[in-house]
Amino acid sequence: LRQSREGFQAQLQQMDEGRAEIDRELEQLEERKKKLRMELDEVSRTLDEVRTKQRQHMEVCDKRRTELAEQKASFKEQIDNEDSTAKEAERDKVLAERTQELVRATDTLLQQTLGAQLGELTKKQTQFQEHFKELLRGHITYSEEQLSHLKSRAEQLASAPEDVAANATVRTASQAAQQALRGFADEHRTLLQGTDMEASLQRLDAGHATVLELLKPTDAATGTTTEPATDSDPAAAEAVASAAAAAAPASPEPL
Repeated sequence: LRQSREGFQAQLQQMDEGRAEIDRELEQLEERKKKLRMELDEVSRTLDEVRTKQRQHMEVCDKRRTELAEQKASFKEQIDNEDSTAKEAERDKVLAERTQELVRATDTLLQQTLGAQLGELTKKQTQFQEHFKELLRGHITYSEEQLSHLKSRAEQLASAPEDVAANATVRTASQAAQQALRGFADEHRTLLQGTDMEASLQRLDAGHATVLELLKPTDAATGTTTEPATDSDPAAAEAVASAAAAAAPASPEPL
């Protein structure tokens, strides 16, 4: 019985040892299974990343191919347009050269036809300007004569302050002549500038200022400031009527 029990215990011990060995193998297999699963998960993640990169790369390649095709079409269109532009420019160049030749021929013909006429017109214009200056000098001379007459009359009236009507008439004539001369000087400033006529007009203006100063009314001489009728001095009244027309002649029309 003891031997049977010892044999049975030995068998149980062997069974326990076998079971322990199996458990160790199971644990090793489970550990290996866990590692393999982790490796599989890592490989799956890596595979997904690589597939994503592949898809992105393919999208970039497709985009680049599309852009390349568009650029190729654009370059082809530009080349066609440049060809058309070059041909059109060549036609324009030929047309421009023909136009320039026509313009040169026309210009030569115009110069030959109008050259003499332009020279004649320039000569006539110069003659007209000289003639007009002579007319202006004539008017200035007449204005100087008129000023001399008014000044002489003013000097006479200065010694006879009681003749108020004649004083006012001569003063009015001098004022009208002075204003007309100033308008005349402004109208023909460009033509008169730098000539002896400009100085003559300045002397005339100063002369009329002297006449007006001589005829300046005073309370002691007149006793009143009422304006008399202008027909008391026929000569002075005539000077009033002719002062503006004679001092500022109208400009004749140019040729």
